[in-house]
Amino acid sequence: MSGYWFNFRQRFWYFAALHPVRQINANRKKANMPLTRKLAAEFIGTFWLVLGGCGSAVLAAAFPHVGIGLLGVSLAFGLTVVSMAFAIGHVSGCHLNPAVTLGLVVGGRHPARK
Repeated sequence: MSGYWFNFRQRFWYFAALHPVRQINANRKKANMPLTRKLAAEFIGTFWLVLGGCGSAVLAAAFPHVGIGLLGVSLAFGLTVVSMAFAIGHVSGCHLNPAVTLGLVVGGRHPARK
């Protein structure tokens, strides 16, 4: 009897972990988000990328002896993208570059309404 119960619990938790309900609910939440919230998130993400990434490049070019160098600029760009992926990724998918999004829409790989 105890062997059967252990096997049942093991199978239950295995299938509960594989159940796609959590993923479906997450996709529904993203799909039901208003367009204004998605656009605001993308605006904030693009602003953060320009401020953090391009700002660090300007800082490195303006002060070459005191600046952060190429490694600092690449780390700044990487950290800004990662921070925005965690901050706004669940809202809009974190398309930080509007030109890429526009290219995807024109190429038919991204829906124009989203």
